[in-house]
Amino acid sequence: MEMDAEPWWKLFHRSRPVGFKKNAGRFSFFSADGYGWNGTPRHADLAVRELPIRDHDNHRLFEGDVVAGCWMGRQDTYLVLQDLKDNCFIGTTAGALQGVSVAEIRRDLFVQRNLGNIFVDAGLKADFDRSIRKLQTRGRHFVFDKIFMSATVSGTVLLVCSLQLHLLGAIGPLLTIIGLLSGVLIYLTARNQFAKNWMTRGAVFAITPVVSIAVGTILSLLFWWLIPSSVQDTRQPFWIAATLAATLFLLCFGCIPITAQLLGFHNLQPVHQDRT
Repeated sequence: MEMDAEPWWKLFHRSRPVGFKKNAGRFSFFSADGYGWNGTPRHADLAVRELPIRDHDNHRLFEGDVVAGCWMGRQDTYLVLQDLKDNCFIGTTAGALQGVSVAEIRRDLFVQRNLGNIFVDAGLKADFDRSIRKLQTRGRHFVFDKIFMSATVSGTVLLVCSLQLHLLGAIGPLLTIIGLLSGVLIYLTARNQFAKNWMTRGAVFAITPVVSIAVGTILSLLFWWLIPSSVQDTRQPFWIAATLAATLFLLCFGCIPITAQLLGFHNLQPVHQDRT
């Protein structure tokens, strides 16, 4: 079961498979069925690269394929993935994700049917959302993003509060919330602009809890420290600060993934790209 020197590309147009492409040096060849090839380009808007593995019937598998079959004796539907280092993974709808070698997948995976590809089928992508998120965050903790995003959001809220005190003489909840949303928007927009393909849905979920806790804690502690001079009723400053921390946590926890979704960071792209 030998692999071609150059991997094939499966072509899709408007979410429908329209053929295959393979490269030979500077030249590209196209086929509708994988048998007859010519140099006439096929109209397509997405190309998905072949994985360095085959099923038991020597059928080609492509990045993001979902197959119905048997893996190590268990009948289920499986997602075949690949990371940036060309490592292969098998994912399930339950969220399990396992790294596999070429020899292992050839030996242990029996494919009965190819159900489609997550890059063109939104339903399949939703079914395997947990596995996809695990792949996108595998081995990465996003420490610097957690720190810098927490600092950006907290700094923006403090700036808005300072402006309110200077211009209005009081801090209003609506403008403070707008400040928090602005901080989230500023960071995500800047980070995506200067680090292409950094933000994925998995990365958003990875940093959201830590950033939410950090922002809520920082701002509530500052409020607790300043409360004698800024609030007349100081009989229960701890509970006021705790309520503020919980409110800020919930606001961040909700608005970070929603903002990323609106900015388009939720889109999942193939690891390997090619001109179609």
